[in-house]
Amino acid sequence: MFYIHNPSRNPYFNLALEEYALRYLPQDRSYFMLWQNDPAIIIGASQNTLEEINPVFVRRHGIHVVRRRSGGGAVYHDQGNLNFSFITDRAGRGAFDFQKFTVPVIRTLHKLGISSAFSNRNDLVIEARKFSGNAQYVSKDRLLHHGTLLVHSNLDHLQSALTVSKDKIQAKGIRSVRSRVTNISDHLGEQIPVDQLKNLLLAAIAEEEKDMTEYRLTAGDLTAVHRLMHERYLRRDWNFGSYSRFNVRRSHRFAAGKVDARIGVAGGRIERLKFYGDFFAHGDLGEFERRLTGLRRDRSEIKDVLDTLDVDHYFHRIEKEGLLDLIVW
Repeated sequence: MFYIHNPSRNPYFNLALEEYALRYLPQDRSYFMLWQNDPAIIIGASQNTLEEINPVFVRRHGIHVVRRRSGGGAVYHDQGNLNFSFITDRAGRGAFDFQKFTVPVIRTLHKLGISSAFSNRNDLVIEARKFSGNAQYVSKDRLLHHGTLLVHSNLDHLQSALTVSKDKIQAKGIRSVRSRVTNISDHLGEQIPVDQLKNLLLAAIAEEEKDMTEYRLTAGDLTAVHRLMHERYLRRDWNFGSYSRFNVRRSHRFAAGKVDARIGVAGGRIERLKFYGDFFAHGDLGEFERRLTGLRRDRSEIKDVLDTLDVDHYFHRIEKEGLLDLIVW
């Protein structure tokens, strides 16, 4: 395994670096990275940005808004938050395995006297309160797993910057986002410096990966990362999306996440279709949406097309019939 030392706190650069490492660094090895961002909201691949953020608060506090390649929900980053990334070969087509990559975190906190655990589909918790969210993205046969760690993050800003739907709060059985999350430092009796936790995590990985060495980004690597940053991550249409007119909106929170379908119907046919949500996906949703566009809003016709598709590839652990009920009402 190679450790990529990344001192950047630029969220646009950091997400571009993750994607570059996943797609373009030598693929006969695995990579690990620890990194931080200046205050930013990182939007899930399939989310509707404007419905996930508080734009007034974000603008007033100079918080960056960047969309990532992985699915899941929006997260808040600041310099009290530490992020970790693993890039490795994909184990095989099928279910996401989040737990595997969180073991070093759990072991590190155990050494600090903190009992933490993997919970739900992609969270780490201390005393039932979330301090880490995790997501994954697949590119061909390579896998990117990344996660957040709330060390001593500004939780008031976290709550004010994000707009969380009522159905998600109700599904979690909580009063607010603030009541659901916690900082690692709150369980130590003192504020632990992020760099100290970073060093402990790096040591934990080195114990498991005896041959881990540092990968130094070349001038060519950095040039390519900056190019990708400008071509994708600094673009407003990537971060905020382009919005067409839809005359139908249907949403449902499944056990595997919320799916929000925006449908433009004319003359009984689906003219435009866009899915949003905090679900996870292996495939490109654009492909799925294009397959349904132009079909009559007829259950049997749409079902026939869905039967030819691997629905789980696009909507992980969401049943085909449930999705059909969402599209055809």
